[in-house]
Amino acid sequence: MSTGAGNDIERATEMARKMVCEWGMSDLGPLTFGKKEEQIFLGREIAQHRDYSEATAVKIDEEVQKLVKRGYDTAKPGCAGQNCARADRARSAGCSADQDDHRRPGAA
Repeated sequence: MSTGAGNDIERATEMARKMVCEWGMSDLGPLTFGKKEEQIFLGREIAQHRDYSEATAVKIDEEVQKLVKRGYDTAKPGCAGQNCARADRARSAGCSADQDDHRRPGAA
């Protein structure tokens, strides 16, 4: 996995966690979980106070995983298709370039 893809997954996980914990956008209902306390000292530091049980934390993690997986499953076919099309174009260009070598100036 490239660092770009790793960053995408990290950002998707952060967004899913906000959807579940801050915006109430999950099967857990329209609830918020965790209180944020902002402390500004030489920059911005945010602490989060957990105000829910371990059982609820497990449910939150399951909801986050479900949201990220749903996004991944939606995006995967399109990305794979684009990459296959690019690879096909590159192979085609490579084959035609090999066949046309004798016509290009300076080709041996």
